[in-house]
Amino acid sequence: MLEIGTAAGCSAIQFALAKRDVLITTVETDGSRAAQAVRNIRSVQLQDRIRVIHGDALDFSTENLFGLIFIDAAKAQYERFFEKFKRNLTPDGAIISDNISFHGLSEDLHAVRSRSTRMLVRKIQKYRAFLLENTEFSTEFSAAGDGLAVSRRKEDFSRCLAEERRMQSAEQFQIFQAGQNRAIKLFSRNIPREAVMQEFRNSLLARKLGIACLDAAETAEADGMTGIIFRSIGTQSLSDALRGGCDCSAAARKFALLHRSIFSRTAPETAESYKEQLVLAAGGHAKEHAEVIRKIKRLPGGTCLCHGNFQAEHIWIQPDGSLAAGGFMNLCRGPKEYDAARAYFSAARNKEQWAARFAEAYLKECGIPRESLAPYLEVLGECDELQNPKCGAL
Repeated sequence: MLEIGTAAGCSAIQFALAKRDVLITTVETDGSRAAQAVRNIRSVQLQDRIRVIHGDALDFSTENLFGLIFIDAAKAQYERFFEKFKRNLTPDGAIISDNISFHGLSEDLHAVRSRSTRMLVRKIQKYRAFLLENTEFSTEFSAAGDGLAVSRRKEDFSRCLAEERRMQSAEQFQIFQAGQNRAIKLFSRNIPREAVMQEFRNSLLARKLGIACLDAAETAEADGMTGIIFRSIGTQSLSDALRGGCDCSAAARKFALLHRSIFSRTAPETAESYKEQLVLAAGGHAKEHAEVIRKIKRLPGGTCLCHGNFQAEHIWIQPDGSLAAGGFMNLCRGPKEYDAARAYFSAARNKEQWAARFAEAYLKECGIPRESLAPYLEVLGECDELQNPKCGAL
């Protein structure tokens, strides 16, 4: 076992007493603490099983492998400790990070009054996000003590990439079965890793807000692609069901009901404005895009929670017949008319036989007049034309 942060040696002693054959290497940067730890360890005659090293753990190197790595040192350095020593972990070992709750403050930053403490809590929150979004390790969080995080290496999901496991194939992603009641959504290699992480974070937020959505569990990598693991995903995508000849009107009714449940909510203040996303879709602030940028800026603002890409391929039919949303990469803030226009635009642009009828049925079920969508549809068409010049406007 490797321990980062010996202090007075109490935890090392407890670990040694818990398992009689364990050998412990523990590193402490403070000289007086390291000396006290040595005295305490000798007092219980465990000096043959616990080795105390005085020095900065970031300067300490070893080729030994450990079944357990326990991090309980400077909180601001947790991520660096994790990244440095993960190579010393046995394949079936675990990394335990202590004090992840930090007296409950990491869950409630508003309760922190001290500026220095607030900075430290933010670093702990950043570390928790690092663990949650880590594609190499799965982490379970426990409320035991002052909060523990237990991280283990993820399984190899490349075994899932077989044709018989494929559930959906789209231009930017593929979805495969990943065991019982699990699926992995792998994004194309040209999709930035941060964009995948943004979809993962947005999926967690959507579930927290009570939206009927796919249950994102963690992130992973397979065959050089970054992806998201879902605990369950459903029987098939709505686009596949429509392609298979399901009742278009009934599907549009459920689709609109789910969409209204999203844009009826108020977006968090931290959510990006839909206009910022449209500017990026238009190609940024280059001079040749000036006219469409002016049109985007003239569009009204809004505070509704917008999915940003609400279309049938991102919606999954659940075993009970209800729908659950996925594809939250572009979650943003804006007027509901923008999100409705985006959903209508995506369906109307689809060349499949069911698409035009579905688009009109959706708009009717949404209860939003088509004329109110006109300025958004115009901008969406121009942005799409800039991205795909051969397609033409809607």
